Amino acid sequence: MSDLQEDVRFLDIPPPVSTSFRDQTLRQIAHLSMGGDQLRIKFGNLYGKAPLPLARVRAALSTGGGAVDMATDVAVTFQGGDSVSIPPGAEVWSDKVSLRVPDGGDVAVSVYVREAADSTS
Repeated sequence: MSDLQEDVRFLDIPPPVSTSFRDQTLRQIAHLSMGGDQLRIKFGNLYGKAPLPLARVRAALSTGGGAVDMATDVAVTFQGGDSVSIPPGAEVWSDKVSLRVPDGGDVAVSVYVREAADSTS
């Protein structure tokens, strides 16, 4: 047995962690260099192997630490609907959202995933 195999055999490697989402809300903060009164949000499933179902999406100004200014909270829609399923390898744009964002502002985008979705999506 080589030294490398000997070393690997004794490594304490934890079991893989589940990386799927179901019945969870995920929030990401987008830092915008330029502000404005409206925005559109692009979502992608470029590396997924299954459709990525988004049940509900909201946007609001971030107040830091994952919190949002609830007075700015708005629904994000897709062709007028509140949900969308993104096929593997595809991207979709939201409808325009009325949200006044200052230059250099942070927007919190919250996505509710109802059905199981792999984290690579």
